[in-house]
Amino acid sequence: MGNTTPIAYGGYAIGLAIQIACQSVPDGFRLYSALGHFLRGLSTDAKLICTPSELRRTKSFVTYRVTVQQKDQTTGMPRLCVELLADFHRDEPEILNYSATPTRRYSHWQHCLRWDRLAEEKWVKTGKLLEAKSDMFNTLFGLSHEIFDARPCPEGVTA
Repeated sequence: MGNTTPIAYGGYAIGLAIQIACQSVPDGFRLYSALGHFLRGLSTDAKLICTPSELRRTKSFVTYRVTVQQKDQTTGMPRLCVELLADFHRDEPEILNYSATPTRRYSHWQHCLRWDRLAEEKWVKTGKLLEAKSDMFNTLFGLSHEIFDARPCPEGVTA
């Protein structure tokens, strides 16, 4: 993302592999750690082959290996693009729980605007952002809108 050519780099592919691992894990487990190795670029024009494999399961941990492959457009042979190990830990009662009290009230995510609507309604229509710059942003980072449902909180730094 941030590139108009139909290629994807490590963060895109490793994020996808983590998502695949999270969909594979049994109920009651949460992501504990992830270690990914990006091996080569991917094309966003071709399908990815994501394969999760359970490596171990104990009472409190589950470990998955996820491979992400893509068929080479010239040979048709699958090429390994990403290897990922993801550990999941069973939910347990908290021993300690500390969190500072928020200094303000934050909007619920359901009431926050998506990036594209936020840019249009709050920045382009009010003249804070030129429409040409908004179009350029959408060209460079539009792929993210197809994958992520990003809704910046208006009380946060991002919005």
